[in-house]
Amino acid sequence: MTSAPRCAAHDVSPVQRKPVVTEAGEGVRVAMSHVVIRTSLLLTGMLAGLVIPVGSVLLPVLVRGRGWSPVSGGLVLGAQSLGGIAVALLISRRGVHRRPGFVAVLGLLLTVLALELLAFAPVPAMAIGSGVMLGAGISLFTSHTAPLILGEAPTTHLSRVQAVLSVVQSATLVLTTPVLGLGSAHFGAPAAIAVCGALLAMGAVAAALSRTFRNTRTEPPQPDPT
Repeated sequence: MTSAPRCAAHDVSPVQRKPVVTEAGEGVRVAMSHVVIRTSLLLTGMLAGLVIPVGSVLLPVLVRGRGWSPVSGGLVLGAQSLGGIAVALLISRRGVHRRPGFVAVLGLLLTVLALELLAFAPVPAMAIGSGVMLGAGISLFTSHTAPLILGEAPTTHLSRVQAVLSVVQSATLVLTTPVLGLGSAHFGAPAAIAVCGALLAMGAVAAALSRTFRNTRTEPPQPDPT
């Protein structure tokens, strides 16, 4: 009785994968070649680089410079979280708008308004109100750009596009955080926050002028046949 021959190790070859650099390059190529994905990535990078340092770097300097109590700074950050939660709950109930690009632009504009109010707020109460608006604008933007990226990215490159998004956000923060800190030291936190709002407004206007991004529609969810 003879035993069946065993397959050599080289008979079953694993799936050949490309080098990491090549796969990363393909993700960048796909992202940059698609108008909606490219715009979403750039706007997300701007939002991360211009808004996250406000709470972590500029807000404490602003509070100290105006003689407010540290509690005021904490209330501003808490109000930002409250605004974001409120919008997230609303979207979880009503769903994403059929024109996510258009609503994302509205979210950016609301964020810009909140930054300018925060920069020139004379009293803590106005700063706290701007925190609510800031959180609402960020949540409105992020909740509507995510469907754009996920819906427009090819399924074969979805994970790579998501990786590009993470890199864009992190790289932008690496660049903007020290620059904004330096600007705050030389020109003051209010001026730095105002500049963040102005730059973000330019991005919002550019996105609004992109007809492809502004008018992109998502398909409504199909009803469950069961």
